Amino acid sequence: MSKKVFVEYTGVICSHSGKKQEWVEISNDATVETLLNDLGYRKEHQKFIVVTVNGDKKNLEDSLDEGVAVSLFLPAGGG
Repeated sequence: MSKKVFVEYTGVICSHSGKKQEWVEISNDATVETLLNDLGYRKEHQKFIVVTVNGDKKNLEDSLDEGVAVSLFLPAGGG
């Protein structure tokens, strides 16, 4: 079985599909990390992505519920 979450790509982060937002199908036991893996983000980059679910900041091990709004943001830095 599976469920869907709404994913919004913000800031400098982009989807591999070129979309700014989309519905994504995930497994019933999916976590934030699973979603990032499914979206094609490399493991070594995932720790830099800020993930919020319905406006609340989440960790990689947090589970995802059906229909939630997930926002992905990659802070830009430099000097």
